Amino acid sequence: MGIHRTKFGREIAKNEHGRQQSRHDRADTNDEPNLIFSCSITELSGKCLDITPYASPCRFRMLSCLSLEHENRLDVFEFDQLPSGEYCAVSYVWRGVPVPDYVDSGTFTVRGAEDGDPTSLDVLRDIVWVAGEEGKKYLWLDRIGIVQSDKSDKAWQIIQMFNIYKESTCIIVPGGLGRLAFSNDDTTWMDRAWTLQEALAPKRDDAIVLYSQNPSLQFETHVASLSFIDTREKPLRSGRTSVLAAYMTLDDVLTVAKYSIHRPFGFNQAHAQPLIGARITGVGQRQAIWQCALMRTSSRPVDMIFSVMHFFGILLNPKEFEDDDRLGVTVRFAQGSWKTHERVYWTTRTIGYARCILWRRLNKCPHFPMFATRSKSVSVVQRLSFGVPLEVLENDWMGDFPVCSGGMRYFVDATYAAMKMLTE
Repeated sequence: MGIHRTKFGREIAKNEHGRQQSRHDRADTNDEPNLIFSCSITELSGKCLDITPYASPCRFRMLSCLSLEHENRLDVFEFDQLPSGEYCAVSYVWRGVPVPDYVDSGTFTVRGAEDGDPTSLDVLRDIVWVAGEEGKKYLWLDRIGIVQSDKSDKAWQIIQMFNIYKESTCIIVPGGLGRLAFSNDDTTWMDRAWTLQEALAPKRDDAIVLYSQNPSLQFETHVASLSFIDTREKPLRSGRTSVLAAYMTLDDVLTVAKYSIHRPFGFNQAHAQPLIGARITGVGQRQAIWQCALMRTSSRPVDMIFSVMHFFGILLNPKEFEDDDRLGVTVRFAQGSWKTHERVYWTTRTIGYARCILWRRLNKCPHFPMFATRSKSVSVVQRLSFGVPLEVLENDWMGDFPVCSGGMRYFVDATYAAMKMLTE
């Protein structure tokens, strides 16, 4: 029997778990987590992880921090219910900062997620170290927690995503999983749609940023010099021969980005201001969330809505939409918004522009940034489709204009209908 390889040429890592179960052999419910995959780091390095044959659909899957930290093993467990308070969830970009040719302990890919950067085992160890410092036993990582080749499981996981992050301590890795970013790296974390939900769903104190520390960089000295920023000593992971890993709260990073000329991880004032507002419960929070969403991108158009729908009390089923059905998902979101809220913030006229046709086919909805996987939304959207500079969104985005109210029972593409009538 030959070695099983993916179409990208990587050998499939062997499941060394002695009591392997097919997903069809499992009971429907199980109070205890079920170990479905286990292999040594030596076995995993340079290979591809595929849990598809062992995973049951519509389950929560997490890595064991203790196994990775103390036994050099990757153990994947399945849960019927979220182990609230016992795990960390990782927020990162699919493709991150450039990775050097050398890596200390190798990389691995995940079946169905080969279009993303390979995961550095060193970075994974650093993430697990932070989880241990926070007293957590498990780690949720979307490329492993979601069966990437199973559309049904992916749709179920998208619906659960908000709660997964809400019940977690979120570890933000702005540079991606290839290497930890330095504070002067220009990352795209702030420009991605899903990272908005990942930053806002947890409690404010439960969002932390993991990065490579370099005391000579201005960001490090600036943080220590600001009296209104908590200057607690940053814990460092011992045993690193190359760079030091450190972490601090997301609030601290945003404060530096808002009040200084420094741009930690590429976050500028236009990024920081609305995200700070979105993290504060109260009047204006929904406007701030919507403002943040308009400044972000996604490789799948529908994710622009899926990533924010929970904040507006709306739950759509991803199975009902194709990946590129931006129109359909936005109409459904609009209908739900009119139904659940007295005031629908995203229909407001933007600042002093008297007439804003924000989208060619749905003139009350915003024209989101162009789709991208690597590029920054700021570079793509220097001016939105209706001529509002991105800098304006930072300051007077909603202004003092009244917020619309009403309802939407059906949708007609009136613009195209009018064009046809004129033609005839």
